[in-house]
Amino acid sequence: MSTLANVIRRAYELLVTGANLLQSPLLLALRIYFFWQLFLTGKAKLSNIGKVIDFFTSLGVPAPSLNAYMG
Repeated sequence: MSTLANVIRRAYELLVTGANLLQSPLLLALRIYFFWQLFLTGKAKLSNIGKVIDFFTSLGVPAPSLNAYMG
């Protein structure tokens, strides 16, 4: 019985060690992915700013041109 407990304990320790080693690269990959998505969205917005201004105007947003550039 103690052998099974030792095997389970060792497997858990290996899992925790592996997870700790992969934590930083995983977080870096997530940050790069979300940065790229936000960058593409902002780039598309600025390259088609006229459409954004028209959309804000149709919604009744006050000062749509200013809000399009600021938001």
